[in-house]
Amino acid sequence: MLKSVAAGLIVLVCALPTSAIAVRIAHEDYPMRVPAAAGDGQVVTLTVIDSRPYVLDGDSKESYEGMTRELYGIPISRNTADNSPMASYLGERLRLGFEQAGYAATYEPSVKGTASDVRARSLTADGVDLIFLVTLKEWSYDQGFANPEFTHDVVIDVYTGAGHLLSSEAFNGVDPMPTGGWKHYKRRYAELYQDVFDRMFASQNLVAGLAGRSTIPAPDMPKGPSIESRLETLGSVHAQGLIDEETFKAQQARILLEL
Repeated sequence: MLKSVAAGLIVLVCALPTSAIAVRIAHEDYPMRVPAAAGDGQVVTLTVIDSRPYVLDGDSKESYEGMTRELYGIPISRNTADNSPMASYLGERLRLGFEQAGYAATYEPSVKGTASDVRARSLTADGVDLIFLVTLKEWSYDQGFANPEFTHDVVIDVYTGAGHLLSSEAFNGVDPMPTGGWKHYKRRYAELYQDVFDRMFASQNLVAGLAGRSTIPAPDMPKGPSIESRLETLGSVHAQGLIDEETFKAQQARILLEL
């Protein structure tokens, strides 16, 4: 009798879909693939700020990863594999990726909704070469029956350790959710996140920022008076007798040399 019950349980477990079997998703198994450091031992402080609107208004927890639609299409919220905040869930994988790429990396948690420039200033420190700051405006999946999708909207800013902005770029898109096969669904999602960050790290702006090169356009310098305006002013000053003829001609010649 016991043998038949045990055999039945084995058959039942084998018949369960992989999504019903618990699995531990270790950060070490799915680090982000970061480009190699420009120099040995570059020190980088990195953080991820969760600014997803449904997290900011308290409708979803910071651990929210997405939703599945069960019987009759009723949505059921799903959280990260270890129920950690999404920011640290991604941040720890980024930290590991930076370390594997040759950086000395530290992950610093951030309060949700913090402005990126404010957080960057708070992270400045002696001995830090770069600050890598990720803002999540959207990062979730909708595992519906027909067209399961993953949507992301992310801004990545790279600052010097002194807080000067080197590069800033927005990334957004929609990817089909990976389905099928025997691999646990959480593992498939972790691989999808790696692929999304692969596309971000392929950006030349981001690569330049990580190498310490600024891609931020210099601010436009205010334009001075035109040559015509300066000659007119000079003539007016001369006509009023405020300067003599010799000074007038010398200043006129200097202005005309700029043509």
